[in-house]
Amino acid sequence: MGFFIIPFVNVLIGVLLLGERLNRAQWSAVALAALGVLWLAVMRGQLPWIALVLASTFAVYGLIRKVAAVDAVPGLAVESLLLLPFALAWIAWSAAMGDGVFAEVSRATDALLIVGGVLTAIPLIGFAYGARRIPYSLAGILQYISPTMQLMCGVFLLGETFDWQQAIGFGCIWLALAIYASDGLLRARAVKPTSTEPHCDAHVPLADGAAPVCEQPLVAQSAVASDASQSSSEPSLTPSNRKVDR
Repeated sequence: MGFFIIPFVNVLIGVLLLGERLNRAQWSAVALAALGVLWLAVMRGQLPWIALVLASTFAVYGLIRKVAAVDAVPGLAVESLLLLPFALAWIAWSAAMGDGVFAEVSRATDALLIVGGVLTAIPLIGFAYGARRIPYSLAGILQYISPTMQLMCGVFLLGETFDWQQAIGFGCIWLALAIYASDGLLRARAVKPTSTEPHCDAHVPLADGAAPVCEQPLVAQSAVASDASQSSSEPSLTPSNRKVDR
């Protein structure tokens, strides 16, 4: 449940704190997704406080990664070093209490735990790169893809149940994704670049080379190419090409 609330919180942060704007279709998609999440929460019969805490903390984490002037890999390294003492203390405590798993079961289990750490780091690096280069509200909507894939794995690979109540909630979320994606595709096809200013994300700090390269619009590119062609077609005014009358 928490992974379905995270995107909605990300959209709110993008609109309220980062000044991002949504059109009517995008607001409709957000409202429909929120309705689906609310339906799933009501069907559970209790307040999903663990999901709310998870969504709030991860959304704030994403906001920090977006505005911080630190590249993805160094930022993740700093986070890992900060959490390393707590992780080692937890491993030692679990081993002392007889609940430890690492180096206690088998080498295969130890290898899976290590590989799991690598597989966790790769998406976090990708998230840090992506959050700095696209609107945060768009990043929020895209995060509905991951829990949807988890649901499909649970149903089709692990044989978990999927009743009509879940179908209604997830149907609203999937319809919201379709609306948001269709609106973005239509707007991308309709918009023609007319500005001569390069496009840059204002929320990405310019430090340590972490900012994305600004894209030069097609108008500016064509103007530069036209000037270059004109300058190449003009005759050279060097003294060797001038006719000197004696």
